[in-house]
Amino acid sequence: MALLTVDFLRAITTAIVVCLLLTASTCLVPALIGFRSRFIWHFFLAVLAFSMLGFVSGSIMSNSREPTVAAVLPAVLTLMGGAAAFHVGSRGVENQVAVCVLIFAFSLALYVGAFYGSGVRAQNSMSVNRDIELEKNRHAVDVQRLVDYMELLKLKRDFESQENVDLSRFESNLERRTENNRSDDLERKKPEK
Repeated sequence: MALLTVDFLRAITTAIVVCLLLTASTCLVPALIGFRSRFIWHFFLAVLAFSMLGFVSGSIMSNSREPTVAAVLPAVLTLMGGAAAFHVGSRGVENQVAVCVLIFAFSLALYVGAFYGSGVRAQNSMSVNRDIELEKNRHAVDVQRLVDYMELLKLKRDFESQENVDLSRFESNLERRTENNRSDDLERKKPEK
């Protein structure tokens, strides 16, 4: 199984681009209101990490077919409660602004990730429905082919008995195709060495 598929690369690229945009926009607001720090790159990386955690959590939560909200929601609330407790106990405006931005980035990324994951899940379920419809169509074609083949055999038998002709060497396109399909199936079922 190849890991670097187009869908996988699309999901990773989406996560990185969305989180970078969220991080840049949430770091821009404190800078505009006068928040200046000598550790701005550390702050940027912390916000990026929180937004990535939120996006991935939201995406996995809503893309899953299992009820993951019951597990993710308490973990998110615990994380936010711990961050809020740190915010209350932290000294200085810089620390309080940093914690608020982290909480905001995480919450927004969680929401965006949940929205993205639900879109991916809907797209996957439509793909499954399409596969089911294709399988139903293949089944209908196979049934019709079988009915045609049975009618051909009956017609062949009736013609032989009415006209006293040996048709054992006569082979129709339908019979040739059936034999070719059997040989193809046998080739596919052979174990690989």
